[in-house]
Amino acid sequence: MAWILPGSFLFAEYASVVRSYIARHFERSLIVQLGQRLFLSEGTEEITAVLLADGRQQSMERDGQFHLDFASTLVDLREGIQAWVQGGGRARRMNGRIGTAFLTDETAVSMQTVASAGRLLRIADIADVRIGIVTGANPFFVLGASTAASHNLPESCLHPILAKFSMAPGASLTCADLEQARLKDQRCLLLDTGHPTLERKGSALRQYLATMPRAKHHANRTFKKRALWHQPDDRRNPDAFFPYMYHHGPRLILNEADTTSTNTIHRVYFKTEAQPEGVSKNTWQKACAVSILSTFSQLSGELQGRCYGAGVLKHEPSEAGRIRLVSPEKLDARQVNRMFKQVDTALRNGQAEEARRLADIFVLQALPPLERERIIFILTGALDEARRRRRRAKSSNT
Repeated sequence: MAWILPGSFLFAEYASVVRSYIARHFERSLIVQLGQRLFLSEGTEEITAVLLADGRQQSMERDGQFHLDFASTLVDLREGIQAWVQGGGRARRMNGRIGTAFLTDETAVSMQTVASAGRLLRIADIADVRIGIVTGANPFFVLGASTAASHNLPESCLHPILAKFSMAPGASLTCADLEQARLKDQRCLLLDTGHPTLERKGSALRQYLATMPRAKHHANRTFKKRALWHQPDDRRNPDAFFPYMYHHGPRLILNEADTTSTNTIHRVYFKTEAQPEGVSKNTWQKACAVSILSTFSQLSGELQGRCYGAGVLKHEPSEAGRIRLVSPEKLDARQVNRMFKQVDTALRNGQAEEARRLADIFVLQALPPLERERIIFILTGALDEARRRRRRAKSSNT
Protein backbone atom coordinates (compact mmCIF):
# COMPACT_ATOMS: atom_id res chain seq x y z
CA MET A 1 0.00 0.00 0.00
CA ALA A 2 0.99 3.62 -0.39
CA TRP A 3 -0.18 6.71 1.44
CA ILE A 4 0.41 10.45 1.21
CA LEU A 5 0.31 11.73 4.79
CA PRO A 6 0.89 14.94 6.72
CA GLY A 7 4.32 15.31 8.28
CA SER A 8 2.85 14.82 11.75
CA PHE A 9 2.90 11.09 10.96
CA LEU A 10 6.67 11.28 11.47
CA PHE A 11 6.67 13.19 14.75
CA ALA A 12 3.41 12.87 16.66
CA GLU A 13 3.28 10.51 19.62
CA TYR A 14 -0.24 9.40 18.67
CA ALA A 15 1.08 8.23 15.28
CA SER A 16 3.53 5.83 16.93
CA VAL A 17 0.77 3.25 17.38
CA VAL A 18 0.05 3.31 13.64
CA ARG A 19 3.75 3.09 12.78
CA SER A 20 4.15 0.13 15.13
CA TYR A 21 1.13 -1.66 13.63
CA ILE A 22 2.44 -1.25 10.08
CA ALA A 23 5.90 -2.44 11.11
CA ARG A 24 4.39 -5.60 12.60
CA HIS A 25 2.19 -6.42 9.62
CA PHE A 26 4.43 -5.69 6.65
CA GLU A 27 7.75 -7.24 5.72
CA ARG A 28 9.20 -3.85 4.88
CA SER A 29 8.09 -0.25 5.05
CA LEU A 30 9.47 3.06 3.85
CA ILE A 31 8.70 6.61 4.93
CA VAL A 32 9.95 9.45 2.75
CA GLN A 33 9.98 12.96 4.18
CA LEU A 34 9.44 15.34 1.30
CA GLY A 35 11.14 18.73 1.41
CA GLN A 36 9.04 20.24 -1.34
CA ARG A 37 5.81 21.76 0.00
CA LEU A 38 3.08 20.21 -2.16
CA PHE A 39 -0.09 21.79 -0.87
CA LEU A 40 0.62 25.50 -0.59
CA SER A 41 -2.12 26.18 -3.14
CA GLU A 42 -4.54 24.45 -0.76
CA GLY A 43 -3.63 26.81 2.05
CA THR A 44 -1.25 24.66 4.08
CA GLU A 45 2.52 24.69 4.57
CA GLU A 46 2.46 21.24 6.20
CA ILE A 47 5.33 19.01 5.17
CA THR A 48 4.43 15.76 3.41
CA ALA A 49 5.36 12.18 4.21
CA VAL A 50 4.99 9.33 1.73
CA LEU A 51 4.45 5.89 3.27
CA LEU A 52 5.06 2.65 1.37
CA ALA A 53 4.47 -0.80 2.84
CA ASP A 54 5.09 -4.13 1.12
CA GLY A 55 4.58 -7.81 2.03
CA ARG A 56 1.36 -7.87 4.03
CA GLN A 57 1.35 -10.40 6.88
CA GLN A 58 -1.33 -11.29 9.40
CA SER A 59 1.25 -10.88 12.11
CA MET A 60 5.03 -11.06 12.31
CA GLU A 61 6.92 -12.90 15.03
CA ARG A 62 9.17 -9.88 15.46
CA ASP A 63 8.61 -6.23 14.80
CA GLY A 64 9.38 -5.13 11.29
CA GLN A 65 11.46 -2.05 10.66
CA PHE A 66 10.71 1.25 9.02
CA HIS A 67 13.30 2.77 6.77
CA LEU A 68 13.43 6.51 6.36
CA ASP A 69 14.47 8.63 3.40
CA PHE A 70 14.43 12.30 2.52
CA ALA A 71 13.58 13.67 -0.93
CA SER A 72 14.05 17.33 -1.77
CA THR A 73 11.73 17.21 -4.81
CA LEU A 74 9.28 14.91 -6.53
CA VAL A 75 12.06 13.85 -8.90
CA ASP A 76 14.16 12.72 -5.92
CA LEU A 77 11.09 10.99 -4.50
CA ARG A 78 10.55 9.02 -7.70
CA GLU A 79 14.17 7.92 -7.80
CA GLY A 80 14.14 6.92 -4.13
CA ILE A 81 10.97 4.86 -4.51
CA GLN A 82 12.31 3.07 -7.59
CA ALA A 83 15.51 2.19 -5.73
CA TRP A 84 13.54 0.92 -2.72
CA VAL A 85 11.29 -1.24 -4.92
CA GLN A 86 14.41 -2.82 -6.40
CA GLY A 87 15.80 -3.53 -2.95
CA GLY A 88 18.37 -0.73 -2.83
CA GLY A 89 18.38 2.99 -2.17
CA ARG A 90 19.81 5.30 0.45
CA ALA A 91 17.05 4.87 3.06
CA ARG A 92 18.25 4.41 6.63
CA ARG A 93 16.72 2.37 9.39
CA MET A 94 14.45 4.39 11.66
CA ASN A 95 15.04 3.81 15.37
CA GLY A 96 13.27 6.16 17.73
CA ARG A 97 12.98 9.75 16.57
CA ILE A 98 13.15 10.72 12.93
CA GLY A 99 16.28 12.85 13.18
CA THR A 100 18.50 10.04 14.45
CA ALA A 101 17.92 8.04 11.25
CA PHE A 102 19.72 10.70 9.21
CA LEU A 103 22.84 10.78 11.38
CA THR A 104 25.96 9.37 9.75
CA ASP A 105 28.26 7.06 11.68
CA GLU A 106 30.87 9.83 11.70
CA THR A 107 28.39 12.25 13.28
CA ALA A 108 27.33 9.70 15.90
CA VAL A 109 30.96 9.09 16.89
CA SER A 110 31.60 12.83 17.08
CA MET A 111 28.59 13.33 19.34
CA GLN A 112 29.91 10.60 21.61
CA THR A 113 33.28 12.37 21.75
CA VAL A 114 31.61 15.60 22.83
CA ALA A 115 29.50 13.72 25.38
CA SER A 116 32.67 12.42 27.02
CA ALA A 117 34.42 15.80 27.00
CA GLY A 118 32.58 17.07 30.07
CA ARG A 119 29.51 16.48 32.17
CA LEU A 120 26.74 15.12 29.94
CA LEU A 121 23.24 16.15 31.00
CA ARG A 122 19.70 16.35 29.72
CA ILE A 123 17.69 19.48 30.40
CA ALA A 124 15.34 17.26 32.41
CA ASP A 125 18.29 16.38 34.68
CA ILE A 126 18.88 19.98 35.64
CA ALA A 127 15.44 21.60 35.41
CA ASP A 128 11.69 21.17 35.12
CA VAL A 129 10.23 22.53 31.90
CA ARG A 130 6.60 23.64 32.09
CA ILE A 131 4.26 25.65 29.93
CA GLY A 132 3.73 29.34 30.53
CA ILE A 133 0.53 30.69 32.07
CA VAL A 134 -2.66 29.90 30.18
CA THR A 135 -4.80 33.03 30.17
CA GLY A 136 -7.59 31.61 28.03
CA ALA A 137 -7.71 34.88 26.13
CA ASN A 138 -4.28 36.39 25.46
CA PRO A 139 -5.57 39.41 23.47
CA PHE A 140 -7.76 40.33 26.45
CA PHE A 141 -5.26 39.78 29.27
CA VAL A 142 -1.98 40.69 27.56
CA LEU A 143 -2.05 44.30 26.39
CA GLY A 144 0.07 46.82 24.61
CA ALA A 145 0.72 50.19 26.22
CA SER A 146 -1.64 52.05 23.87
CA THR A 147 -4.52 49.66 24.55
CA ALA A 148 -3.98 49.94 28.30
CA ALA A 149 -3.94 53.74 28.02
CA SER A 150 -7.12 53.79 25.95
CA HIS A 151 -8.92 52.02 28.80
CA ASN A 152 -7.30 54.25 31.45
CA LEU A 153 -5.87 51.20 33.22
CA PRO A 154 -3.50 52.25 36.03
CA GLU A 155 0.11 51.08 36.11
CA SER A 156 -0.61 49.17 39.31
CA CYS A 157 -2.88 46.82 37.34
CA LEU A 158 -0.27 45.95 34.71
CA HIS A 159 2.76 43.69 35.06
CA PRO A 160 5.40 43.10 32.36
CA ILE A 161 5.26 39.62 30.84
CA LEU A 162 7.24 37.74 28.18
CA ALA A 163 4.62 37.12 25.51
CA LYS A 164 6.84 36.68 22.44
CA PHE A 165 10.20 35.02 22.09
CA SER A 166 11.47 37.98 20.05
CA MET A 167 11.20 40.17 23.14
CA ALA A 168 14.22 38.33 24.57
CA PRO A 169 17.04 38.87 22.07
CA GLY A 170 19.88 37.89 24.41
CA ALA A 171 20.89 35.09 26.76
CA SER A 172 18.82 36.69 29.52
CA LEU A 173 15.57 38.61 29.75
CA THR A 174 16.09 41.99 31.41
CA CYS A 175 13.75 44.76 32.54
CA ALA A 176 15.26 46.86 29.74
CA ASP A 177 14.15 44.23 27.19
CA LEU A 178 10.56 44.41 28.44
CA GLU A 179 10.65 48.20 28.52
CA GLN A 180 11.82 48.19 24.91
CA ALA A 181 8.89 45.96 23.98
CA ARG A 182 6.58 48.35 25.77
CA LEU A 183 7.95 51.35 23.89
CA LYS A 184 7.29 49.46 20.64
CA ASP A 185 3.70 48.98 21.83
CA GLN A 186 4.05 45.22 21.78
CA ARG A 187 1.62 43.23 23.87
CA CYS A 188 3.79 42.75 26.97
CA LEU A 189 1.59 43.92 29.88
CA LEU A 190 -0.35 41.33 31.86
CA LEU A 191 -3.56 42.48 33.46
CA ASP A 192 -3.40 42.04 37.25
CA THR A 193 -6.78 42.19 38.95
CA GLY A 194 -5.42 41.54 42.41
CA HIS A 195 -5.21 45.29 42.97
CA PRO A 196 -7.57 47.12 45.38
CA THR A 197 -8.97 49.22 42.52
CA LEU A 198 -11.04 46.16 41.54
CA GLU A 199 -13.11 46.70 44.66
CA ARG A 200 -14.17 50.18 43.63
CA LYS A 201 -17.36 50.36 41.60
CA GLY A 202 -16.92 52.18 38.34
CA SER A 203 -13.12 51.80 38.38
CA ALA A 204 -11.32 51.60 35.05
CA LEU A 205 -10.32 48.02 35.86
CA ARG A 206 -13.89 46.89 36.46
CA GLN A 207 -15.05 48.69 33.34
CA TYR A 208 -12.41 46.89 31.30
CA LEU A 209 -13.40 43.48 32.69
CA ALA A 210 -16.99 44.25 31.70
CA THR A 211 -15.91 44.46 28.05
CA MET A 212 -15.49 40.67 28.00
CA PRO A 213 -18.66 39.41 26.25
CA ARG A 214 -20.80 37.37 28.61
CA ALA A 215 -21.21 34.54 26.11
CA LYS A 216 -17.45 34.19 25.64
CA HIS A 217 -16.94 34.38 29.36
CA HIS A 218 -19.30 31.49 30.09
CA ALA A 219 -18.08 29.38 27.16
CA ASN A 220 -14.39 29.66 28.05
CA ARG A 221 -13.23 26.41 29.66
CA THR A 222 -10.00 27.95 30.98
CA PHE A 223 -11.95 30.58 32.91
CA LYS A 224 -13.99 27.83 34.61
CA LYS A 225 -10.83 26.22 35.99
CA ARG A 226 -9.84 29.31 37.96
CA ALA A 227 -11.22 30.53 41.26
CA LEU A 228 -11.43 33.99 39.72
CA TRP A 229 -11.75 33.91 35.95
CA HIS A 230 -9.87 37.17 35.55
CA GLN A 231 -6.71 36.15 37.46
CA PRO A 232 -4.56 33.96 35.15
CA ASP A 233 -1.18 34.60 36.82
CA ASP A 234 -0.13 31.68 39.05
CA ARG A 235 2.68 33.80 40.59
CA ARG A 236 5.28 31.13 39.76
CA ASN A 237 8.01 33.10 38.05
CA PRO A 238 10.63 30.77 36.53
CA ASP A 239 14.42 30.82 36.59
CA ALA A 240 14.58 30.84 32.80
CA PHE A 241 12.55 30.56 29.62
CA PHE A 242 12.66 28.12 26.72
CA PRO A 243 11.06 28.76 23.32
CA TYR A 244 8.11 26.58 22.30
CA MET A 245 8.33 27.08 18.52
CA TYR A 246 11.10 28.75 16.55
CA HIS A 247 13.03 28.77 13.29
CA HIS A 248 16.48 28.69 14.91
CA GLY A 249 17.84 26.51 17.68
CA PRO A 250 16.93 26.08 21.37
CA ARG A 251 17.94 28.59 24.01
CA LEU A 252 17.77 28.95 27.76
CA ILE A 253 16.99 32.59 28.55
CA LEU A 254 17.73 33.48 32.16
CA ASN A 255 14.96 35.42 33.86
CA GLU A 256 16.67 38.53 35.21
CA ALA A 257 13.41 40.49 34.94
CA ASP A 258 11.68 38.26 37.52
CA THR A 259 8.54 37.89 35.43
CA THR A 260 6.54 35.09 33.84
CA SER A 261 5.50 34.12 30.31
CA THR A 262 2.43 33.15 28.36
CA ASN A 263 2.02 29.60 27.13
CA THR A 264 3.73 30.46 23.84
CA ILE A 265 7.00 30.13 25.81
CA HIS A 266 8.00 27.40 28.27
CA ARG A 267 9.06 28.19 31.82
CA VAL A 268 12.20 26.56 33.25
CA TYR A 269 12.76 25.84 36.95
CA PHE A 270 16.31 24.73 37.79
CA LYS A 271 16.68 21.83 40.22
CA THR A 272 18.77 22.74 43.23
CA GLU A 273 19.99 19.16 43.67
CA ALA A 274 21.48 19.17 40.14
CA GLN A 275 23.73 22.14 40.88
CA PRO A 276 27.40 21.04 41.15
CA GLU A 277 28.94 21.26 44.58
CA GLY A 278 30.95 24.42 45.10
CA VAL A 279 29.34 26.20 42.12
CA SER A 280 26.99 29.12 42.76
CA LYS A 281 23.46 29.16 41.40
CA ASN A 282 24.23 32.13 39.19
CA THR A 283 27.35 30.53 37.71
CA TRP A 284 25.62 27.20 37.11
CA GLN A 285 22.65 28.70 35.34
CA LYS A 286 24.86 30.86 33.14
CA ALA A 287 26.98 27.83 32.24
CA CYS A 288 23.86 25.93 31.17
CA ALA A 289 22.62 28.90 29.13
CA VAL A 290 25.94 29.00 27.26
CA SER A 291 26.22 25.23 26.81
CA ILE A 292 22.85 24.82 25.12
CA LEU A 293 24.03 27.14 22.35
CA SER A 294 26.81 24.71 21.35
CA THR A 295 26.60 22.83 18.05
CA PHE A 296 26.18 19.59 20.03
CA SER A 297 23.07 20.86 21.86
CA GLN A 298 21.67 22.61 18.79
CA LEU A 299 21.85 19.31 16.90
CA SER A 300 20.30 17.51 19.87
CA GLY A 301 17.45 20.04 19.70
CA GLU A 302 16.87 19.18 16.04
CA LEU A 303 16.80 15.46 16.88
CA GLN A 304 14.34 15.83 19.75
CA GLY A 305 12.00 18.40 18.19
CA ARG A 306 9.35 18.09 15.54
CA CYS A 307 8.86 20.08 12.37
CA TYR A 308 5.65 21.94 11.62
CA GLY A 309 4.36 24.29 8.95
CA ALA A 310 6.98 26.38 7.20
CA GLY A 311 9.96 24.65 8.80
CA VAL A 312 9.18 25.67 12.39
CA LEU A 313 10.80 23.53 15.09
CA LYS A 314 8.62 22.74 18.07
CA HIS A 315 9.41 21.26 21.48
CA GLU A 316 6.83 20.11 23.98
CA PRO A 317 8.13 20.22 27.58
CA SER A 318 9.02 16.51 27.53
CA GLU A 319 10.91 16.91 24.26
CA ALA A 320 12.78 19.94 25.56
CA GLY A 321 13.72 17.87 28.59
CA ARG A 322 15.45 15.31 26.37
CA ILE A 323 17.80 17.84 24.77
CA ARG A 324 21.37 17.10 25.83
CA LEU A 325 24.05 19.55 26.85
CA VAL A 326 27.63 19.22 28.05
CA SER A 327 29.06 21.26 30.88
CA PRO A 328 32.83 21.47 31.53
CA GLU A 329 33.87 19.40 34.55
CA LYS A 330 35.30 22.46 36.27
CA LEU A 331 33.44 25.76 36.23
CA ASP A 332 35.32 28.94 37.02
CA ALA A 333 32.93 31.76 37.92
CA ARG A 334 34.95 34.47 36.18
CA GLN A 335 35.33 32.43 33.00
CA VAL A 336 31.60 31.59 32.95
CA ASN A 337 30.60 35.21 33.53
CA ARG A 338 32.91 36.39 30.77
CA MET A 339 31.67 33.78 28.31
CA PHE A 340 28.02 34.47 29.18
CA LYS A 341 28.50 38.19 28.58
CA GLN A 342 30.17 37.56 25.22
CA VAL A 343 27.41 35.16 24.14
CA ASP A 344 24.70 37.58 25.28
CA THR A 345 26.30 40.40 23.29
CA ALA A 346 26.59 38.24 20.17
CA LEU A 347 22.92 37.23 20.35
CA ARG A 348 21.77 40.80 20.85
CA ASN A 349 23.79 41.82 17.80
CA GLY A 350 22.09 39.14 15.71
CA GLN A 351 25.26 37.03 15.56
CA ALA A 352 23.87 33.58 16.36
CA GLU A 353 26.77 31.80 14.66
CA GLU A 354 29.29 33.73 16.74
CA ALA A 355 27.38 32.80 19.90
CA ARG A 356 27.52 29.14 18.82
CA ARG A 357 31.27 29.38 18.14
CA LEU A 358 31.85 30.76 21.63
CA ALA A 359 29.68 28.05 23.16
CA ASP A 360 31.65 25.35 21.31
CA ILE A 361 34.91 26.68 22.73
CA PHE A 362 33.37 26.67 26.21
CA VAL A 363 31.96 23.15 25.97
CA LEU A 364 34.96 21.55 24.27
CA GLN A 365 37.72 23.32 26.19
CA ALA A 366 39.09 19.95 27.41
CA LEU A 367 39.80 18.76 23.85
CA PRO A 368 42.99 19.59 21.92
CA PRO A 369 42.40 22.49 19.46
CA LEU A 370 42.75 20.38 16.29
CA GLU A 371 40.44 17.68 17.62
CA ARG A 372 37.96 20.34 18.69
CA GLU A 373 37.92 21.93 15.24
CA ARG A 374 37.43 18.55 13.56
CA ILE A 375 34.49 17.66 15.81
CA ILE A 376 32.87 21.07 15.33
CA PHE A 377 33.24 20.76 11.55
CA ILE A 378 31.49 17.38 11.49
CA LEU A 379 28.67 18.41 13.83
CA THR A 380 28.15 21.71 12.00
CA GLY A 381 27.64 19.81 8.76
CA ALA A 382 25.05 17.57 10.44
CA LEU A 383 23.30 20.56 12.01
CA ASP A 384 23.18 22.47 8.73
CA GLU A 385 21.73 19.43 6.94
CA ALA A 386 19.08 18.93 9.66
CA ARG A 387 18.05 22.57 9.35
CA ARG A 388 17.98 22.36 5.56
CA ARG A 389 15.61 19.40 5.71
CA ARG A 390 13.38 21.36 8.06
CA ARG A 391 13.43 24.63 6.10
CA ARG A 392 13.18 23.35 2.52
CA ALA A 393 12.09 25.95 -0.05
CA LYS A 394 8.36 26.51 -0.21
CA SER A 395 7.76 25.26 -3.72
CA SER A 396 4.58 23.60 -4.87
CA ASN A 397 5.81 23.00 -8.41
CA THR A 398 5.55 19.40 -9.55
